[in-house]
Amino acid sequence: MQEHPQFLEENAHLLLGSGEYENNAVSLTERHIKRLREEKTQLQAQIRQLIRAGNENDAISEKMHRTMLALFMADSLSATLEILKKIIKEDFQVPLVAVRVWGAKNNAVSLTAVSPEVQRYAEALDAPYCGRETTQEIRGWFLGEEKTDRGSFALLPLRVGKVFGLLALASPDEKRFHDGMGTLFLTRLSELISVALVRYLVFDEKTRAPETGHK
Repeated sequence: MQEHPQFLEENAHLLLGSGEYENNAVSLTERHIKRLREEKTQLQAQIRQLIRAGNENDAISEKMHRTMLALFMADSLSATLEILKKIIKEDFQVPLVAVRVWGAKNNAVSLTAVSPEVQRYAEALDAPYCGRETTQEIRGWFLGEEKTDRGSFALLPLRVGKVFGLLALASPDEKRFHDGMGTLFLTRLSELISVALVRYLVFDEKTRAPETGHK
């Protein structure tokens, strides 16, 4: 029996009515019922988690749809930037937003103050970066708004053919953006914003994004 400890559990019915083993059989049955209840509780928790994740994804998809409609109703670069920042702050509940673009002839001064180091960093991003670490230059984009010394960041490269800018999101909450979070929606957001912005940017021949269609 010691070599096959699972025998009694699997054959508890053989012990029923035997008197000597009746208490053991009841105990094994109770254990089996308890295990089934625990498995049921775990399955219910998993189902609730899946439903919650599905609802969250639906809500984000709806926000992305509204963002797309709002951005493409904008009729100028300044209107696009204003709508973009409002949507991210109000719909996505991200308090701090900064946009930087380089290589375009018609940029406002606020869009062009980017060092070559930040440009190279953005160009090297294959996907949005999420985490607490970033450069002092990028932190400086948020001075005077809210402290982000202990906050977290999401850095989204703006790309149409080639990288032409960077969208930086910041939160005082250090857990808001972390390196273990999924970046699918952030990637979709960066693609959407890239196309919305590039409509109003005129690039030099040497720097323009090759797929923008601008001349």
